[in-house]
Amino acid sequence: MRPQVRSLIIDYLNDQISAEHTLRQIMDLTGKHISEYELNNYWRSEDLESFIDRLALQSLDPKTIDDDRAIELLQSILDNLGDHALLIRNSEALEIKYRKPSGTVVNLIFYKEIEDVSSLLLALKIDTVTYL
Repeated sequence: MRPQVRSLIIDYLNDQISAEHTLRQIMDLTGKHISEYELNNYWRSEDLESFIDRLALQSLDPKTIDDDRAIELLQSILDNLGDHALLIRNSEALEIKYRKPSGTVVNLIFYKEIEDVSSLLLALKIDTVTYL
């Protein structure tokens, strides 16, 4: 899937196909909806290859994540800290699963420096909702 996504984006950047066609084809290939703004401005936050990797990486269904799967996802983040697409995919799925704000996993790993997957999972499971 990655080569097809890459080809679509390169063709779009070279004005060979329209934005609408590119977005539709990306949706058909990956199941991911991105906006024309994201397509035109990805370079503001990541390079082309990272953008393609993020689009081509298969999404995770948070409903299918149990504790064992969560540990696998957290371990894969820790084992591949340089893989931005993997970090985003896994952390987004875990944050949805455990009802945490966006950026929680990154905060736990990089700012709170939690490197043990069991401790990370425990931190995600803590109920931090303020009840009124």
